[in-house]
Amino acid sequence: MRLTFLILSVCVFAVAQAPPAWVEKSNQNAQLLIAIMAKYSPESAAEEGVPGLDEQISSSPADEPERFRKDVAAARDELQKRLGAEKDALVFLEAASAKLSGDF
Repeated sequence: MRLTFLILSVCVFAVAQAPPAWVEKSNQNAQLLIAIMAKYSPESAAEEGVPGLDEQISSSPADEPERFRKDVAAARDELQKRLGAEKDALVFLEAASAKLSGDF
């Protein structure tokens, strides 16, 4: 019984550890795109678990496609700038993988 409790405690502690630094950097990069999703499609963002969007609804002004393209281009430029300055190979590898899959 004690051994089972000890093993369970070790497993819980291992899971509760903070993510590695490269994961945190990757999450910060993803926030740029999540913010765009929340701005243009708050319902979808809320479904994905983005907090604070329950009261917002999408609207479709005439210039929305142009504003969306500008926001995505600005996010792309910022991500490319960050990637150029990135020293952590794991963050760079994840970004390269996303670019190859068309998610960048």
